Amino acid sequence: MTEVVLIRRFDDPISADYLDAASIDLGWCRKLYGVTPLVSFLARDGRRCACIFGAPDAEAVRNVVRAGKRSEPEAIWACTVHPGAVEDGKGDPLATKETRTLVLVERSFEEPVTFDDLQATQNKCMSCFNLRDVRSIRSYLSADRHRMICLYQAPDADAVGQANRLADLPFDRLWPAKLISSMGVASHWLDIPAASPDKLKSREHCAATSNRNVEGRRIHASRLRSRAKFLDVGRRAYGAEQPLIPQRSETALLPPLIGACGRILRRQAPSARRDVPRTTARRAPGRRAA
Repeated sequence: MTEVVLIRRFDDPISADYLDAASIDLGWCRKLYGVTPLVSFLARDGRRCACIFGAPDAEAVRNVVRAGKRSEPEAIWACTVHPGAVEDGKGDPLATKETRTLVLVERSFEEPVTFDDLQATQNKCMSCFNLRDVRSIRSYLSADRHRMICLYQAPDADAVGQANRLADLPFDRLWPAKLISSMGVASHWLDIPAASPDKLKSREHCAATSNRNVEGRRIHASRLRSRAKFLDVGRRAYGAEQPLIPQRSETALLPPLIGACGRILRRQAPSARRDVPRTTARRAPGRRAA
């Protein structure tokens, strides 16, 4: 199991609900390919996101994305995780205080690099980061060592950009991010940072919910077909020509068909009852039988 980074750009702004819906809809596919969502970062303007998954390889994540029939991501790559100075294992380093901003920096390199070389470059100009109150949290370096994303805590995004420029650390872009999910090995997409653990939905819970929804729709369709079959028998008894049982692909047409059948039966039933001898009819009080 390795960690995989997915980066996506959106023409129209999205919210955390979009990622939540995508995760639930593709729960069956994630389970099939062994993909687990770990943590996700959404730009504050809603036009960019970076998602971290636990998966056998990057191709498994790509297959899940294709199954969702959504826009093609900008990049998917397997990575190694490197903790920052703030990540000491005593808490969640991604939980940002209200007075600070979580900033994500995207880097790309023409030649393969190592994390130690980049860390050494940053350490030489650590005063630039300390002066602007910029703290390194975590870094994700691609397996081919050509791409990297770094997370910082800072007063604002401008402070992170200035510190990286003075340290001569190249970057393609940086953007203030909003944490969507984080609990160490996170379980589901939720819009936190201040979410309590009882509000977090586990991956198993989401998969079970998705399975229950699918099973519920299957049972509902089966019941509708059984009811249509019953009405079909009744309609044939009154001389109807066309059957009412639709194909499985036409299940959505069952409710209006059932209503139409009910109206047909109500119109035809009285004429049929007139042919039945009224042996059990009750006499009105005060009248004699003819």
